[in-house]
Formats: sequence, C-alpha cells, structure tokens
Amino acid sequence: MALSRKELARRKVLGEQRAKVRFLIKQCLANNEYSGASLAKRLQCSEQNVSSTLLGHGHSKLVLSGLRAAGVPEDLLFDPHMEDGK
Repeated sequence: MALSRKELARRKVLGEQRAKVRFLIKQCLANNEYSGASLAKRLQCSEQNVSSTLLGHGHSKLVLSGLRAAGVPEDLLFDPHMEDGK
C-alpha cells in the first residue's frame, strides 16, 4: 500500500523530531543498560535498523516497540504508527 503525500510528510516531520532527541533516547537506553547494539541483538534485527530508526530515517515498528520496552518514554519516540505520533 502506497503512502499518501500527507502521510509521507508527517513521517518525515516525526523522523526529524526523533533525530533531534536521539541523544536523550540513547541516554535512556544507557540508563537501562542497553546500547543500540544490545537492543538490536535482543530484537534480532540489524544494528543498522536500530540506528536508522534513532536517526529518524526509518520507523521500524519492531525497533520502536523495543525502545518502549527498554524504558524510552513515549514522548521521545515520535512514532508514526500511533494516531498522534506520540
């Protein structure tokens, strides 16, 4: 299913917002004894997938769910899969 221009624009904005807080996300992970690599291993996905999601280039449902489970607050995730993006 192709995404509309409006949805693509929304995802771009949410990705840019997540990229701006990526250091806070990494701090949350570190506080809970995770790194990008350890999260990727736990989720059985590539480190590139985690990195791409943190940088706002991707919006992996798996990685965003893993970040939630690792203790990252919802307001830092800017998840396009959620109705309001948060």
